Amino acid sequence: MKNQKTNKEIAFGIRRRVFEHSIINNGGYLSQACSAAEQLAWLYNEALHIGEPTLPMLPKNFSGVPSNTNKQYVTQSTHFKTSFRAGFLFTIS
Repeated sequence: MKNQKTNKEIAFGIRRRVFEHSIINNGGYLSQACSAAEQLAWLYNEALHIGEPTLPMLPKNFSGVPSNTNKQYVTQSTHFKTSFRAGFLFTIS
């Protein structure tokens, strides 16, 4: 899969997202994220070779809490096993 953005563009997006998070939440790890933006961009854009997602981007709707009348619930361990078998959402190439 060919990268569509440069490391510089990805690093800028990381900084912008962290800045927005810090403003909305009245604080955050702004300096740490901004100083690591290039390294994170390089990792995800060049070094890791992350493939296309193998699971849907949105989780299933909440099926309710476990009970005698609700047999359709999904526990976290079931979700983890499903994600594990599917390759943790991504295939590493």
